[in-house]
Amino acid sequence: MSLINYIFKNQWLPADKLQEIQNKRLKKLINYAYNNVPYYQRLFKENDIMPNDINSSYDLKKIPITTKSDIQKLSLDQIISKNIRIKNCNVQRTSGSTGKPLNIYLSKRDEIFRSLIDFRSYLSMGCRLFDKLVLIRTPALKLIKVEVEDKLTYIFKRTISGYIPLKRQIDLLKEFNPHIIWAFPNNLKLIARFISEKEEIYLKPKIIFSSGEILNNRTRNFLERVFNAEVYDFYTSTEFSTIALECKKHDGYHINFDSVIVEITKDGKKLNNGEEGEIICTNLINYTMPLIRYNLEDIGVISEKLCECGRSFPLLKKIIGRCDDMLILRNGTNLHNNVLSVYVYNNIPGLFQFKLIQEDFEKFKLFYSPKGIINNDLKIQIQNNFQKHINNVQIDFIGLDNIPKDKSGKFRKFISLIQEKDKKS
Repeated sequence: MSLINYIFKNQWLPADKLQEIQNKRLKKLINYAYNNVPYYQRLFKENDIMPNDINSSYDLKKIPITTKSDIQKLSLDQIISKNIRIKNCNVQRTSGSTGKPLNIYLSKRDEIFRSLIDFRSYLSMGCRLFDKLVLIRTPALKLIKVEVEDKLTYIFKRTISGYIPLKRQIDLLKEFNPHIIWAFPNNLKLIARFISEKEEIYLKPKIIFSSGEILNNRTRNFLERVFNAEVYDFYTSTEFSTIALECKKHDGYHINFDSVIVEITKDGKKLNNGEEGEIICTNLINYTMPLIRYNLEDIGVISEKLCECGRSFPLLKKIIGRCDDMLILRNGTNLHNNVLSVYVYNNIPGLFQFKLIQEDFEKFKLFYSPKGIINNDLKIQIQNNFQKHINNVQIDFIGLDNIPKDKSGKFRKFISLIQEKDKKS
């Protein structure tokens, strides 16, 4: 199949033809991993699986799920293909926002295929060849002195370090005047707030890309109003690059069906479309460091319907958040933090940012910005709402001018220190 087909045509193919492409790539990957990656050869043998047993995504349930911690325990020669020279690989590191970072190794071939997927994504959102794109990112090496990195490919990319001061980021954006800005939602929100307060700043991108954090409707509406540009959200990871993305319908996230298989599971069992569970992915294009049934530790739902845009790529209906984003109640029940977060969102007009930290089963700290926006009546109201789910809840309200990012450069709205303690024990 030609690269042109890969870039453009697959997303419009009939579902049965698309399934044939995915099955063919899956079988090729499974055979390669079994014969060239010691970890998978051992995993298959321990579970009485042969490559010929895996012919479609339906058969993947025969293979045990692999976690990040499973990979981290392995030496490189166990998870990297024996045909690959590691010194020739590009190494990318996961953010480590919920624990120890993981190194992902990519050959030149892997990088080319990732770029093609991204290129298809750009074009589907209305970008053109040689549009100027700025990515605001947090480099793995945290080289704060390296403010800007330029790269000329099919699109001119400038990467701006997310570690430099916000004012400097905006000065660099003004200097470059990009057609497209791509950043974490909370970084975009900080830039948009700065711009809205300083009306003389001239920035008019035609498209905004968001990824790396959950994008809520309030943030999306704020960004679109300030930038007067359409916002598209991506579901990405370092391990898989672009997994799924919005189209102009904004009715879910189109899964890149020809490059990644997405399953939703609960307690290791695959769920039906429409059911909520953990997102498990199989990378069909990385032969350097194959990831088969890898748990991304995110929670999501696959839609039961296709998008009205006409693409055959299935939809992730919603991405709810990290598995870590769960409250742990004293009786052992897990409760997604969205249940409590809605009380903060809905009850505080003008709220810009907040971070909720569960210090103990009933004890929380709520950081919020801008400082002073929560009065005593609101504190009582929020406390009473939390009380509906957690008996004897205690909330320490802390107002700040700005809530700092995490070390990963991302902004986690919820952290359970009970979860963190469990990881270390």
